[in-house]
Amino acid sequence: MEFYPSEIDFISLFECLPVKKDDDELFEYNESTFRFKVKKYKYEVIVCPFYNQFGLLVQEGSMVIGRYNFQTVSKIEILTDKEDESSIRLFLDDYRERFLMIVEITFKPNFKIEIKETFA
Repeated sequence: MEFYPSEIDFISLFECLPVKKDDDELFEYNESTFRFKVKKYKYEVIVCPFYNQFGLLVQEGSMVIGRYNFQTVSKIEILTDKEDESSIRLFLDDYRERFLMIVEITFKPNFKIEIKETFA
């Protein structure tokens, strides 16, 4: 949880306000959903820092082109947060001793996801 960007950082990255599961709870202990659109893609990002969870739904029109649900995200880095370019990197290494999974997600200019596994 200590290696997640702040709520303000996510608002800047996604250019939208989150819908919170509990309006009275702090971002770090809450589940926040960010819904936004970039060109032809609609995104729904769910962030739950306390439980190390990150979810992503990507649609093109009404067609789902990607649904990702990660339960062991120990760290999130914002790689790029510009008007025409945005991307993040997830580190999935909870409960793994030898391997580290790295997920890089590009939202702008076009959607792209890369999943890598490497020795820790």
